[in-house]
Amino acid sequence: MSESQIHIDLVRLMFMYVQTKFEIELGHIFLDLPESKIGSKPPIIRDFRPDLFVKTKELLIIGEAKTESDWDKKHSHEQYRAYMSECVANNSTSILLIAIPWRFERSVKSRLLHMFPINQQSERQIIVISDMVKL
Repeated sequence: MSESQIHIDLVRLMFMYVQTKFEIELGHIFLDLPESKIGSKPPIIRDFRPDLFVKTKELLIIGEAKTESDWDKKHSHEQYRAYMSECVANNSTSILLIAIPWRFERSVKSRLLHMFPINQQSERQIIVISDMVKL
């Protein structure tokens, strides 16, 4: 499977995860997929467009799909920082959602928790899911 198809599949996985775990109307979920229309794509956040974006009164979810070749690159770290800054600036519960191939899940979780230590009582969360997640 090509790298771009893996990325698309991970974006779709995030969409299914959000639909399964949260009660969110479809009109509040924005995806950056080839078939997404211009007005239905996620907004640009600090110079980056996430793969998934959800904003309600109570919840912000910013999702990014990463493949084997790009999860640990400088550009990806810049994205993580930008999206986490947006989560911190948000006044409601905020989630940075990362989708990754399963064999990198532990490495990514470890790296992100090292980059962004999260207080257990915080309204900000980092969730890393893999292509092996059970929905």
